[in-house]
Amino acid sequence: MSRERGEFTLTFDMAIPVPECPDCHKPTALASSQRYCPACGWNVEGAISAIRSSLFMMPFGTLMFVGFVLFLVYRWNFRNKYQVAIFCVVPALGILVNYISLKRALAKLQALPEAVRASAAKMAPMRDPRMVARAVGLSPMFGGGATSNAGTEATEKIEPSAADQALLRTSRPREIRMSSRGKFGLTAAVLMAVGFASVLAIHLYGEWARTQSFARFGGKEWAMAAFAVLLALLPWGVWRGQVKECDLLENGEIAIARVTQQWSGRDENPSIECVYQDFMGQTRHYIGPDNTQKLMQGMTVPVFYDRENPSRQVAYCSTLHEVVA
Repeated sequence: MSRERGEFTLTFDMAIPVPECPDCHKPTALASSQRYCPACGWNVEGAISAIRSSLFMMPFGTLMFVGFVLFLVYRWNFRNKYQVAIFCVVPALGILVNYISLKRALAKLQALPEAVRASAAKMAPMRDPRMVARAVGLSPMFGGGATSNAGTEATEKIEPSAADQALLRTSRPREIRMSSRGKFGLTAAVLMAVGFASVLAIHLYGEWARTQSFARFGGKEWAMAAFAVLLALLPWGVWRGQVKECDLLENGEIAIARVTQQWSGRDENPSIECVYQDFMGQTRHYIGPDNTQKLMQGMTVPVFYDRENPSRQVAYCSTLHEVVA
């Protein structure tokens, strides 16, 4: 807040920090669901591939949207012209705007200087998780090693961060607690699910109370009832998921995985794909959300997995709990 000529001016800095490129540490840009670096070409090919995939799937999404509108008109008898206009015009405009933005983003990426595109093409093979695992020599504990592959330059040894080293030193069963983010997210999700289920239940009870019979229930009412039951069961599903997560954090094996892909939608909820090796030397893959919103391609992240069933796994960035080190 500043004062100038007897007047007060109030300003707010709401700038959101832009993730840095893991190679040149310059600000990255977002294309479709992929981050890329316009300076050095990091992940440019991945961004182009994501845009092309979105454009390829757009006709199928349009057909599904048309089918949904026809279902509303002919099955649920939406005859009001204003309702039909809202369900048709607004999503159609959204699809058109999305198509134009994707085409512009693709043209922008393809117009990058040849040196940047050449650097991106050179690094493209490293985005294959199998190539990454062989090139960096991921180990069950540290995910590091300076090994070389045919036609691939030796990479620097990947060492876990201080926080990761603290996790590796913890003994089982580990002491855990729910993070502040987890408390807020779970509370909000449960309250919303119970609230919506209660509203639907009250509405259905009103319909039943008119005749005290289900004879007048049509497909719309039964669909609402099924949806209400699903919402009511959501807290139970969340609880089951947290039981699995807690068990892995308390008693699971720990491996340091390397992030091979990172993508974030316009809602700023990023996801990652990473690769690691279990205690038997088998290469494992994990795909899940990045709740920290800090991981980029090439970084490392701890993964907790079940020794007896390695397919039961969770990355530390995807958990709602934290280990008390």
